[in-house]
This record gives sequence, structure tokens and C-alpha cells, in this order.
Amino acid sequence: MSDVIMRVLRLVALLAGVTLLVACESVEERVQAHYDSGIALVQEGDFTKASLEFRNALKLNPDHVASHFEMAKIQEREGNIRAVIGHLTKVTDLDPQHVEAQVKYAQVMLVAGQLDTARIHAEAAYALEPNNPEVLAVKASVSYRLGNTETAMTDVRRALEVEPFHPSAGVILITDLYQKGEREQAIETAEAFLKAHERNLALNLLKLQLLENAGRKEDVRVHLEKLVGLFPQAREFRLALARFYDSEKQTDKALEQFRAIAAADTSNVPAALDVVRYIVRASGVPAARDELQRMASSAPEPFPFQSALATIDYQNGRRNDAVALLNSIIAANRTPDSVSGAQVQLAQFLMGERKFDEARPVVDAVLAADPGNGGALALRASMRIEARDPAAALEDLRAALSDSPNDVNLLLLSAQAQQLSGNPTLAGENFASAVVASDYDPQITIRYVRFLAQNSRADTIPTVLSEAVRRRPDSKELYTALAQARLQVGDWAGAEAAGEALRKLDATDDVADRIRAASLSGQGRLDDSLQVLEQLSADPERRQSSMTALVRTYLQTGKRPLAEKFLDDVLAENPKNVQALILKAALAEEIGNFEAASAGYDAVVAAEPTLPLVYELKSAYLGRRGDRDGAVAVLREGIGQVADPAPLQLQLAGRFEQLGRIDEAIAEYEALFARNPTSLIYSNNLVSLLSDHKSNDAAALARAVEIGGTLRSSNIPQYQDTFGWLMYLTGNHEEALRDLLPAVEALPQNPWVNYHIGMTYAKLNRPEDARRHLEAALSLADGTTFTKAEEVRATLAAIPASAAPVAPAPAPAAAP
Repeated sequence: MSDVIMRVLRLVALLAGVTLLVACESVEERVQAHYDSGIALVQEGDFTKASLEFRNALKLNPDHVASHFEMAKIQEREGNIRAVIGHLTKVTDLDPQHVEAQVKYAQVMLVAGQLDTARIHAEAAYALEPNNPEVLAVKASVSYRLGNTETAMTDVRRALEVEPFHPSAGVILITDLYQKGEREQAIETAEAFLKAHERNLALNLLKLQLLENAGRKEDVRVHLEKLVGLFPQAREFRLALARFYDSEKQTDKALEQFRAIAAADTSNVPAALDVVRYIVRASGVPAARDELQRMASSAPEPFPFQSALATIDYQNGRRNDAVALLNSIIAANRTPDSVSGAQVQLAQFLMGERKFDEARPVVDAVLAADPGNGGALALRASMRIEARDPAAALEDLRAALSDSPNDVNLLLLSAQAQQLSGNPTLAGENFASAVVASDYDPQITIRYVRFLAQNSRADTIPTVLSEAVRRRPDSKELYTALAQARLQVGDWAGAEAAGEALRKLDATDDVADRIRAASLSGQGRLDDSLQVLEQLSADPERRQSSMTALVRTYLQTGKRPLAEKFLDDVLAENPKNVQALILKAALAEEIGNFEAASAGYDAVVAAEPTLPLVYELKSAYLGRRGDRDGAVAVLREGIGQVADPAPLQLQLAGRFEQLGRIDEAIAEYEALFARNPTSLIYSNNLVSLLSDHKSNDAAALARAVEIGGTLRSSNIPQYQDTFGWLMYLTGNHEEALRDLLPAVEALPQNPWVNYHIGMTYAKLNRPEDARRHLEAALSLADGTTFTKAEEVRATLAAIPASAAPVAPAPAPAAAP
């Protein structure tokens, strides 16, 4: 090989090495450039762009510790705790001596309630820097939360020796003073720390809470005004100040704060609409209409304010004005979004009036122009749910959710469609997602709680509600639900803690006292419970809410004369007090004074003839007395008197069923189902009657199959029985057995359930199992409307005799 060629090859190799070296250096430089840019953006307050820079750095070097740590801090700001933990885990794995990451990890775990993990990272930080005040403070926080107060305060004192007014250590010190009852000293200490750290959020919020707990309203106002001055862009402080002014009836000042929030970002339409909502409350609808018209005339895009105006008009009896406004927006054809928005809102109005035939073409027009319009897809899904076509509804909802996965309305509709499809697990997932997406909105959370209760998942309710009150600590509704859930599981201390939280929210409300009384009663401390209830009933304004519990406790403690005297005193003040009349009639019935009881229930109906409950009670009383026709007549009377007859129709259908008047029961359930086709109660009862009493009628069985899918996969024994029997009737015997087994385990004394599983076993050629349950059905049928005795006897006769003795069935449990 010639020298020239050798020199060329060496030059190529040298150039390749240089290029490789340059490339390696270039990657490191690019990582550092992205990181430096991210830090600069953080300092400017542009966290979105900063996040992109740190992500770019991590794409080039997934192990870049500094970028992971900055990403953790940004994700913490956004509340994405899972991402925070992921980045911090990466940092501490790559660099176990990263003290800031260990401290941050401990702090995050403290907030999440993961105290053991928090302790591990706090101790790791302490091993690295035992004299760092931030490390000592987080270690003290963990110890304090674990109940190791002495250890915690030792670390707090050490932190304050290093840095006399360290804010995190100060928070623990102030909290400890408050917990020891040294309330004024706690406030004074907070003020001392704030002189050194005027803008520290934790100290400021702690002082605000202390002032509120002490009832120092004027000081609360001063501190809130100071916080607004210190953090003029912080919406939360202005909102808190606005609520304070509103509670003090200073509506002009409250409105000023709402306007300031809206003025801070003129593109923030929800903030502007908050102004309007407050004007509705403070000054009325006409003033709010004027405000919306002014906003619409001056806004670059008037539609959001025109839409709000149409809503206000529609809700306040000006339907024609609302519809005319929406039609004018559609006709003006200013922008595609305003046209489709007005069409969707018009369709919503029409659907609210159940004018589906008018709404449908409007929705179709929107989707023809924009097949992915989320609002129109949601409306079409609602119509498909109404038409009992959940599969088609779910297609629309999946399309809409792909663009808006956290849309609360879409998630709730999806839950409803999954229920209709017989998929309670998926329905529950949608409900849970809706709760999280709404940030635990009280109404949505309570709706989820009801779903859990209906689907035999009550054990999860306290956990859901505990998280809800953590997120929404000002919700009386959530604390009340939490207290009730804890009472139901016998968590007496937890129930009383929830009650005390309610007392702090509203000292004038008696719910906390009633919760305490229920807790004491649950613990068997009836005399203590009675004392609380008597104190409540001594106040005329609180008497009504505690009346039933007081009478019940009088009876439990053998003090019937006191119960009777109490009711007589109440009725002397108000002869039409319905609750007292009901209790008095019940007391008379209990001791066999049926003349007084009959007169009492008549008085109940006369006192409140538009209340469904009074007819239910009178009908039930007549039923107990054997007056079946009278019981039916009372329910029919009530159906013609009350605004919502559904509860009475449900009672009437059940009574017809008890009397063996099956066709009349079916007719009532059909009427109920037509008005609310998503009700599992109506679906179950109607399918049950059709399949048990009309199985030889092809049309009736087809109707049962049409409706019965909603019951698939239910955890409720009655629904499992209904669906299992429906599967039997359609020839799916193995699937039938899967649902009937848990049903008969839960309802062993029900003749119908034993009949259903016995017939299924017979079809599956399991004669001894069939015999056991069919014989149980016959023995349990006495005194019921069981109509299949002859079929059972015929089936038993066809089952071959057992070749060996069969062990007796376990004794049935108590009747549900």
C-alpha cells in the first residue's frame, strides 16, 4: 500500500475520531443548553416552556439528575404527584446523596400520608446533612405526624438554633402550641415568624387558619387584605377575601374582588362569568342580564356571554327570549364555533323539555359539520341512553372522551351507559374518574357514593369520602356523608371527628350534635345519647331534626311516658307537625291501640296531603291490619295528589305483587320504567315479574331479555337472581348458574331463588343439588305468592332417586 493511501486512511480515521468527539461534546452541551434555558424560564415564571426544555434535556440524557429534579418541582406545582414521585425516585436512585431530593421526597410522602416512606427519606437526608435546618424540619414533621412529639420538638429546636426563624420549623412549633391549647401564643409566634418571612405561604395560611378558628373576624379580614396585597395575582386569596366580604354582607367589596380576578386576565371567560354569577346572588337577574349584555357588546368573541344570557333567560321563565337569541346567533353565522355552540345549547333546552324529535335534527346538523363535536356527541349519547341503546351511546362517548378525557359530563354519561349495559365495574371506573376530574365536587362525589352503596361496595365509601373532605374541607354535605358512613361501620370516633369538623364549618347547625348522639347510642351509652338529644330538643329551632332519635332513645331506655309527653307538647304547639303525628300514631299502634293509630295516620295524611311518605305510611299500616284493598286505595289516592308519584307507584307495584295481581304490578313497573329506564330497581323488578310469571309468553320473555342486560355483572343478590333466571330461560344454563350461586348464598330463605337454582341444576344434570334446592323452595313457599309449586313437584318426580344418602343442606341464615 502506498504512503499516500496510508496518509489518507489515517486522515479519515483521525477525522472520524474528531467527529465522534465533537458529537459527544455536542450532546452534553445541548443537554446543558436545554437545562439552562429551562432554569431561565422557571425564573421568568413560564413553567410550561421550562418543562419542555427539561424534557428535551432528558430525551438526550435520560439520567440527567438536575433536569429530573426540576421536573419534579414543576410537576408538584401542577399537582401531578405520580410524576413527582417518578422524577424524585430517579434522582435518588442516580444520586442518593442529593439532599434536596431526599427532603422533597419526604415532604411529598407526608402530604400523601405515606409516613413510613417519608421517614425513610427524611432519615436519608439527615444522615447526609444532620445540621441542615430544612432537613431537621422535615424530619420533625414526620416525627410529629407519627406521634413522636418529643423527638419532633427536639429537631425543631435544633433547626431554630441554626436558623432562628426557619419557616418550616416554625410551622411545627406554631402547630404544637395550638394543639397544646396555647392559642394566642400560637398566633403571636406566627406573627413573629412572618416578620422574617412575610411572603411565606405556609406561615400565612397557618396564621389565617388560627385567626379563623379563634373567631377573630376583623383580624381575618386584615390578614386576607394583606395577602391580596402581597400576592395580587393569586386568585385564591382574592376569592377567599370575596367570600369573607360576602359573609359580612359587604357585597360591593366582594364584587370588587371578583371583578379584579376577571380583570387580571381578560381572556379568562370563566372568571368573567363568576362576576355574573355573583351579581345574580347579590343584585338579582336583571342586573346580571345587564352585565352580560355589556360584556357581550365589548368582548372580541361575544358568544360565551350570549350563551350565558340565554341560559339565565331560560332558567328564569324567558324561554322564548333564550331560544330567539340562540337562533339569531345561528342565523348570523359569525364563526363555526358560535354556530355549533348555539345549536348544542338549543338542543340541550329541547332535550330538557323531552322534545327529542326536535333536538335530534339539531344535533345531527352539528355532527354533519363537525363529527367530533364533543357537546353534540354527548347529547346524541344522552338520546341513545334514553332510547336504551347503550352500545351506540358508548361509541359516541369514546369518541368525545378521546379529545376530552377529563370532561366530567362525558364521564358521568359513560358511567350511566355502562350501567345500562350491565357493566358495573366499568361504570364505577367512570364514576371514580369523574370524581377526580371534578376535584371531588360534592354532588358528584355523593352520586358516586350512592353507586358504591347500590353495588355492594360500601366498604370503600369512607375512604372516598375521607379524600373528598381533604380536597373540599368547606363542604358540609361531604362531612355529613362521611359521618354517616363511619356510623354505619361502627367507627364512632371517626364519626364524631367528622361531626366536629361540621361544627367548625357552621356552629349553628345541629348535625354535629346529632352525630354525637348517634355515636353514643351505637356504643350503648344511651343515657349520654339521651342527654345530648334532650338538649337539642329544648331548642325549638333544633327540635324537629332530633325528634325521631329522641323518641326512639326514650323507648330504648324504658321511658315511654316521657316520649308521649314530648310528642303531646310538640303537637300542642303545632297540631300539624307531621313528624310528631307519625311518631304518635306509631306509638299507639305499638301498644295495640288501633283506633288511636288509625286516627293518627288519617291525621298524618290530612296534615300534609302532597307528601308521598304520608300515603306510604298509612298504606303500610292498613296492610299490617289486613286491609289489603284499603292499602291499595290509599296509594292510588296519593298518586293523584303528589307532584312525583314514582315512590307511590313503586309501593303500589310491590303491593300488587304481594297480592298476586301480577298484571297490575307489571303495568306499574312499565310506567315507572318508561320514565326512568336507567333505574336498576325498576329494571330488576319488571324483568323478575316477566320472567317468573310470563315465561311462556314469547312477547313478555322478549321484553324481559330486552331490559335484562342492565343487570349483568351486578353484585346485588336480587339482581343476580333475576339475571341468572333470565339466562336459564334463554338456555344459557352455565351462565345462569354463575349468577344464581351467589344469589342463593345471600338469600337462602327465598323460595323463588331456590326454585331458580334448583331448576338450573336439573338442566345441568346435577340431580342431588336440584333436589335439595327444589325441596327447599316448597318448604319455604308457605304464606308467599310462590306460584310454581306444581312445576317443582313435577320436576322432583322426574329426578331419579339418590343412590346414596345426601348430607343435609346447611341451616339457612336469617331472612334478609
